[in-house]
Amino acid sequence: RKALAMAEAATDERARRWRAPLYNNVGEIRHERREYAQALADFRQALAAYETRGNVRNLRFARWKVGRAERMLGRLDEAQRVQLDLAAETERAGEPDGYVYEELAEIELARGDAAGARVWAAKAYALLKNDPDLQAGEPARIARLGQLAAEAKTP
Repeated sequence: RKALAMAEAATDERARRWRAPLYNNVGEIRHERREYAQALADFRQALAAYETRGNVRNLRFARWKVGRAERMLGRLDEAQRVQLDLAAETERAGEPDGYVYEELAEIELARGDAAGARVWAAKAYALLKNDPDLQAGEPARIARLGQLAAEAKTP
């Protein structure tokens, strides 16, 4: 928080550029603590800071985080809108994102739509099953997506 206050007060643009990752990191800590409203506020601040930088991948990541926080707050329509926009954008760019598809599956599960969740989970699993970071750190997450994906193929 001290570094964030310093970055906010800075007049040097290089120092101000730290606002985006710092807000993101604070938001992630709050998300892990299940402080979703505060996390959403931080992720929105990160998004605004990333918008000044213009890096498309960072912007997408920041938007994804906003959408995830919206879902955690039960704001499923808003969350879905964010993730569907990201899905369309990344597909148009030829860079489909398994994490976006995974989040869309989570939204459908939160709505009680298991069939809809399975379709998104299958798309997510196809892209994430070989992700080395997930394999190393979250193998249960991959297994869960795989289970949902397999169920999508079951008549």
